[in-house]
Amino acid sequence: MRRLFYLIALCSFALACLWQCTMPEKEQQTHVSHNALPEIETQYAHFHLTKLNEDAYLLVLGNTSNDSTKLYYVLSYSSQIPEAYKGLPLIHLPVQNIGVRSTTHLGFLKALNAACPPFLKAIPDTTYIFDSSLRQMAAQGKFIILQEETLPLETIARHCRLLLVSSPLNAAEAEKLARLGVVSLPILEWMETHPLAQTEWIKLFGILTGKTQEAQRYFEHITQAYITLRDSVAQQLARVPRPLVITGLPFRGQWYVAGGQSFMAQFIQDAGGAYYWQKIPQTGSLPIAFEKVYEAGLKADVWLHPGQARSRQEITNADPRLQDFKSWQGGHVFNRTRRLSPTGGNDYWEQGVVEPHIILADMVKALHPKLLPRHTWKYYEQLP
Repeated sequence: MRRLFYLIALCSFALACLWQCTMPEKEQQTHVSHNALPEIETQYAHFHLTKLNEDAYLLVLGNTSNDSTKLYYVLSYSSQIPEAYKGLPLIHLPVQNIGVRSTTHLGFLKALNAACPPFLKAIPDTTYIFDSSLRQMAAQGKFIILQEETLPLETIARHCRLLLVSSPLNAAEAEKLARLGVVSLPILEWMETHPLAQTEWIKLFGILTGKTQEAQRYFEHITQAYITLRDSVAQQLARVPRPLVITGLPFRGQWYVAGGQSFMAQFIQDAGGAYYWQKIPQTGSLPIAFEKVYEAGLKADVWLHPGQARSRQEITNADPRLQDFKSWQGGHVFNRTRRLSPTGGNDYWEQGVVEPHIILADMVKALHPKLLPRHTWKYYEQLP
């Protein structure tokens, strides 16, 4: 495992060098020439890019076989696009400026050294942003702040040609933005069912930022580190019983858990755990009756993600019955709350999307501490 530890550490150090928020010199910018559009293939993610010609891509978003639920866009270096695609939203390349509504989008941009003005113009409410440099620039008035409740459409249109959103806007907002000359593009990494599928959306960010090659190299490094760790864990646990894992905490009378086909279930499996709800064929979260969870809690060896709790005492303050759980009594309760901003921004939801190999290492340490004795927690912590 020593070689594995060094691989993770070296990969993390090299990639961290990319996250300095300094814009490159003009002559060093790496916008792809429209005469050399590369073929972009996706291995895990549910978006597809097809070259229409030497100037343009067709972008298809969606993870179903139903064409009516898919979204189509044209990304082009030229305003002259094939006749058959002229009715689709057109994103002009290279993108000159951009606005984002999710902190996860910031993680992708930071990984490509593009989370800075003048390229980045609008960001989410800084309450939820972990990165201190972004919060500082926001305090200096360098960004438009996009509150969750309403979008300042006219203000966005004065500064941005492209707005990244977590899900499609309602028809009225999307149409008004379109009339103002702004394209809203949904980034649907949160719908993916594999951690590497979420990270692979960096390839789309690579095209938007003019850093296609950097994005490709980044994803290859991350994939290698993730798969190496996953396979090593599987090999060492081939004949070892896996710890039983539960997740979550009651919220407004309901206990929500990740479905057995979710990216979190995949994380737990790859980290060497046996997820209690693995057989539930759902990709999202679903409510479970407290009685059922209580029954599971009496058996489970490890408890992950108990809400926002930072200690086991906080858990029992919410419900004293939870101290009956086997994991609570054994001290095997872990949460992804190690990196929080003063206002509650969680780096797990910001930078974590582009560091699945580090999240996996944290989870391996939680489930099998002897496998990675030298690994230092980054996103997770063991609750006292």
